[in-house]
Amino acid sequence: MAHYTLAELMRDVRPGNFLRYGHATPKFRALKGQLRRRGQRVPLMIEVDRKGVAQVGEGNHRVAALLAMYGPAHRVGVRFVYNRYPIETPAGLTWATADRDAVARRAERNGGVRVKIVDSYDGFDVWLHPDTDANVYEDGELVYGRVSVREPRDELDSWCDRSVGRVATMVKRNLDVLVVHETMLHRSLRGKGNGLAMYLAALKYAARRPTPAALVTDSCDGGETSALAADVWDRLRKVPGVVVWGHRGTYDNHRPIAAFWRGVPA
Repeated sequence: MAHYTLAELMRDVRPGNFLRYGHATPKFRALKGQLRRRGQRVPLMIEVDRKGVAQVGEGNHRVAALLAMYGPAHRVGVRFVYNRYPIETPAGLTWATADRDAVARRAERNGGVRVKIVDSYDGFDVWLHPDTDANVYEDGELVYGRVSVREPRDELDSWCDRSVGRVATMVKRNLDVLVVHETMLHRSLRGKGNGLAMYLAALKYAARRPTPAALVTDSCDGGETSALAADVWDRLRKVPGVVVWGHRGTYDNHRPIAAFWRGVPA
């Protein structure tokens, strides 16, 4: 077993994953109490791949707890293991961002969030980032909300065709179709209009494509729309410039909803 200071460890070794429970949770406080009473009995496990990339394989929470209690000069015991597969760090993960809850709270204190559009080969994503200084995330990769918009995998059924056709008739345009597949929003940022902001950004971006596109719920493509996402679709009906057709249906009978950004007259 080797010994390093936390400063040395955090300089040369990547965190293995985001913390499952943050600094403000009872589990984290209990872990600090246990380490204070018993010390670090089990060494941290550091994985090293064949390119020399190192990450904490087991002990991310202990690193965070020891750092909070004793600071970067504290020495910890580690053991190294070989990982035959290349180590891939989750997008946006650094030692500064490992506690998602803490970063989200900082984002709220420091001015909220911002929306970013990221193109892909078969659609695009709308990302929601904390609007904080650059030390909190790297290269815009720390994501606290995401709406994934993709081309349909199969032909649309008659219900979806009907909803899109209604919208196209209302806006008097020929429309392509994109499907809203995945919606994610960090729980600390819910109930504040952020989900609606992401959907509205997606609608505007889809409308600006070379062939303007309506967005439809993923029930058009074999998926299911959650109650939280269905609430956002319902709120879109009240947004000036947005045309919506369709109804959310029931839990067992998801009905397609189509929407398009027509814009607000000057």
